[in-house]
Amino acid sequence: MIVTVHLFARFRDVEGAASIAVPMDGSVADLREALRQRWPALTELLRHTRIAVNDELATDSMMLNAGDVIALIPPVSGG
Repeated sequence: MIVTVHLFARFRDVEGAASIAVPMDGSVADLREALRQRWPALTELLRHTRIAVNDELATDSMMLNAGDVIALIPPVSGG
């Protein structure tokens, strides 16, 4: 199955695109691991990134379905 992953901040900068299509079977944790393999330099950032599935924050145990829309929400800082 294919899921669409919307990218923000550093992820968008590294990928050079606003979203990517990822062939994926499994859970949010499996997706997180697939993304770690795609971007090894961003492993630490991925640990602290929240993942939303279809506009709802997801836990790593949530199973993904074909057509799901995922957003990577990196931690933010500001002042």
